[in-house]
Amino acid sequence: MKVLFVKKEIMMREKVVKFRYVEDKTHGFVFPCDTKGNVLLASKSAKNNFQKCLNLVDTGEMLFDGYRSEVKEISMPTQGICEYCGHLVTVKGLVGRCPCCGVMYDEYGREL
Repeated sequence: MKVLFVKKEIMMREKVVKFRYVEDKTHGFVFPCDTKGNVLLASKSAKNNFQKCLNLVDTGEMLFDGYRSEVKEISMPTQGICEYCGHLVTVKGLVGRCPCCGVMYDEYGREL
């Protein structure tokens, strides 16, 4: 496989807003924010959950736990071009298979 990039772990800092339940402080919701603190709601379910949190804060069942800056680890998988058919191969974990011809490669792009 012609390797385009090798697997690596990236540490990112992310700003979030947190809510937690009054009765069970180990459970709650976390929503991503932009640098100005505006909540980023990418889906309808995220919007519904955020509204639910606001409603539960109003009823006293949930606590607004504030804005936080958290470290998030992201894994970028090895990707490359199959030597036999030219298709893109993504190696998630230790082994990846070409979606076209089925040739298997390890996380460093070596054929197995």
